[in-house]
Amino acid sequence: MKKGISALIALLASTGALAATQGNVGDSTSTGTVGITLDVNTSIVAKNFNDMSLSLENTAPGSDIVGSESFCVGGLGFNEYTIAFSSLNGSTGSGTATDAPFELESGADQIAYQVGFADSVGATTPAASADSNGDVSSQYAKNGDLGCGTDNAKLFVTIPSSEWEAATQAADYSDTLTVTVTVDN
Repeated sequence: MKKGISALIALLASTGALAATQGNVGDSTSTGTVGITLDVNTSIVAKNFNDMSLSLENTAPGSDIVGSESFCVGGLGFNEYTIAFSSLNGSTGSGTATDAPFELESGADQIAYQVGFADSVGATTPAASADSNGDVSSQYAKNGDLGCGTDNAKLFVTIPSSEWEAATQAADYSDTLTVTVTVDN
């Protein structure tokens, strides 16, 4: 019986089990211990977004229109994340489009666009592009905390010249692009 209790005590001590101990009466001191546990839940955030306004101004025929937006991905309790995009008007969202994952709309007219991503605000081109489902196939290292005081990522929107040059209306074309970041340990 004593061997069993000794083995149990040794096992608990080796696994770091927490158990407060009470002090014994002493002449001048007494010592007790308190186990402390911090439960860190996995948390992720994407923020610091601003609307993107694109224009044909200074765009030469045959040239793509490219815009970018810096934002922050932060969190705790994980090392890597994945990112995906969905277009309200495109096939990646609730839109009725059948052939374009991302679409700007004005009435019945649509202009398809492409989405890319880089995990650096200094990037001038995307490191990866979203596929037809809106997913970006790479994993990215977490580089920010939940406060997201500094941007650390960038999304890119490219409107191919073949799309904007085929516009049938002189109007504002718009879409809502949803950015989803997911913990990927």
